[in-house]
Amino acid sequence: MLRAGTYPKGDNLKRHVDPRTYGYIRRFFALANVPEEVLEAARLDGAGAWQTFWRIKLPLLKEVIFVSLLICFTGAFKAFDLFWVLLPNQDHTSIVSTLLVKEVIKFDNPGYGSTLAVILTVLVLFTVALIMGAKNLWLRRGRRRSQ
Repeated sequence: MLRAGTYPKGDNLKRHVDPRTYGYIRRFFALANVPEEVLEAARLDGAGAWQTFWRIKLPLLKEVIFVSLLICFTGAFKAFDLFWVLLPNQDHTSIVSTLLVKEVIKFDNPGYGSTLAVILTVLVLFTVALIMGAKNLWLRRGRRRSQ
């Protein structure tokens, strides 16, 4: 198993890993970085594996989970290139970003295309606001419990 501080950091990891798996790797390294003293204290207090995960590890991973969710959801809205290259002439399998480009370039309809761009922007902003709101709610609940 990995020891604390033995994993590749920052851009070094991003440069050598497929972006789709970067979030999973980051969560794995964060899980491996939970201090052994905290886990040992939980074991001495009689916590089982399930309680250790839900009450020790998961709260320590809050920040990593929310950043991964944020990157995952905003990255899902940027899936334009895959659909554009893999499904070039199929109108029945469009996502919002490919439909936007088809409307503006192929069908010469800039009004509808800009409307789709605004809808896509609102969807991304709403998703980010929802994730950040859930994060703040979770942090507030954690502070109330600790007081």
